[in-house]
Amino acid sequence: MGAGSVRHFVLPVLTLSLINAAPLARLTRTSMLETMRQDYIRTARAKGAGQKRIITHHALKPALIPIITVLGMNFAWLLGGALITEMIFGLPGIGNIIIRAVQMKDVPVIMATAVFLAVLYKLIMLAVDIIQAVVDPRLQLRLR
Repeated sequence: MGAGSVRHFVLPVLTLSLINAAPLARLTRTSMLETMRQDYIRTARAKGAGQKRIITHHALKPALIPIITVLGMNFAWLLGGALITEMIFGLPGIGNIIIRAVQMKDVPVIMATAVFLAVLYKLIMLAVDIIQAVVDPRLQLRLR
């Protein structure tokens, strides 16, 4: 309990991350398999490109697009899960602040933390959109 060293964060991090690991691994596998069936991958193979080059240069970026989206959307779940995880493991954080504010009926603190979490979520979704624009050439703006 508490946050004395890095060792104290092992179980909370595993608690929050392992529940999303299996669905994310399945999505990654499915996305890569779907990308590897595309015509441009067959064309790269026909031109003599090796498997490693095909995966790293041709298949990885298009396969990352749905994965980036799901990672961004999972962030909301992580925010909610962090509230409970902080209480269970006795970690200081915004979860404890919210729980104490609800117990003491401190409306301004509840509103401030809700606005903070909403703004944080919007910033993460903006970052996801920017990362997708970098990864997906179809989304990039053409400046002339």
